Amino acid sequence: MFDLLVAVSLHVLSSAFVSVPNTPAIIIRHDRPDQRYLDLGARFPAVGRVGRRMGDGTLIGDRWVVTAGHVANGLMRRSDDHSVWFGERSYKVAKAYISPKWEEFGEHDIAVLELEEPVTGIKPLGLYRAFDERHRVATLVGHGRTGVGNSRERREDDQKRGATNRVEEATASQLVFRFDAPPSGTDLEGIPGAGDSGGPALIMVHGVARVAGVSSAGQPGTDGPGSYGALDYFTRVSTHAAWLDKVVAGKVRATDFGGAPVSNTDHSGRVRVGAALPAASGGQLPDTPAGRRMRALSSLMIGGDSLAIEGFFRENVAESALGGQSLPDRLASYRRMMDKYRGGERVRVLLAEQYHVDVLIRTASGDLILGVQVAPTAPHRIVGVLEGRM
Repeated sequence: MFDLLVAVSLHVLSSAFVSVPNTPAIIIRHDRPDQRYLDLGARFPAVGRVGRRMGDGTLIGDRWVVTAGHVANGLMRRSDDHSVWFGERSYKVAKAYISPKWEEFGEHDIAVLELEEPVTGIKPLGLYRAFDERHRVATLVGHGRTGVGNSRERREDDQKRGATNRVEEATASQLVFRFDAPPSGTDLEGIPGAGDSGGPALIMVHGVARVAGVSSAGQPGTDGPGSYGALDYFTRVSTHAAWLDKVVAGKVRATDFGGAPVSNTDHSGRVRVGAALPAASGGQLPDTPAGRRMRALSSLMIGGDSLAIEGFFRENVAESALGGQSLPDRLASYRRMMDKYRGGERVRVLLAEQYHVDVLIRTASGDLILGVQVAPTAPHRIVGVLEGRM
């Protein structure tokens, strides 16, 4: 399981996402009973859980699941549970297809998972192909933690919830939703959280739900992630429908996860933000922006003085990564993390990219993962820190 302590605008991995949404799952209105959201979510059995808290996905063919690109990438490269769960039944993932336009923290955050066997007893949902999404009401579905828009308290029950929201804006590649406080918004207004990455925005066509968007990223509201005023960004399915059709028709080659998660270069030959590097041996870090930041961060976590954390934060961490929290709260999170890693040893590099590095740290209490994401522009300050257990 991974926790994101310092965040960027992306719904990644799992539980605690700080700067950008998706810390919880579906966040609901404070003046509506939770059961109504649970009842709405139960109407969509085609929405399943991807991996072990990696995110959500929607069945669009008997063995095809659409999800977010970063969810598919995390599932295939970091998870030991390559499966999609529909209710209590799991289906193994055979292959993953990530949009060739996808890159970390960018747009076009969409992918398809091909299952080893067909899903039985659940009717797949079709794609929304029209380009009239703006101002239409959609149903957002997801699992995980939940809470209400006027509180930071969250609880985790792993239940599926549905909420409604109106498409505020539609760009060439994304649909944008805002979490409006009552009395504004829809009757069952809500917004996704971190566990909802890859989940759908569904628009009804003649009474039948169709997948119009895929949950990708967000921005915190007036009181932090998932609070009223939060924005959520969904990859626009109508823009990517032709590519999705080709994947399901078997006309697209599956993504190769042996090296880079996707093609390393764009048409000009420049290295993309998410480009993978040759794997480093042992705990040797690459001489890259992420590698250099990881060297400093891991040294602090393993053997640093907790009093030094504030200076490190001010020098190395982007101010935008506070994500609605106060500086003392964020520093307290770092100090708690140091208690887990203190006295450990960096033994292996798990993922090496220009702007993202994950390492394995061996401690007296077991093997832990530490990850760092840095901004792609100088001075390459830290925008995301991941921690987790193998």
